[in-house]
Amino acid sequence: MKPSSASRAWRTLVTVLFWAYALLNTYFAFHPLLGHAPQIAILLVPL
Repeated sequence: MKPSSASRAWRTLVTVLFWAYALLNTYFAFHPLLGHAPQIAILLVPL
């Protein structure tokens, strides 16, 4: 069974979103002085 281009695009999108979320969490963890960080993190959770 060859993966369709749609499933490949979906897997790529999920991977990109996962890494973006991980990088944002790392950024916020190392920059706790940013007052707007908690609000942004809360907004990103549903994504």
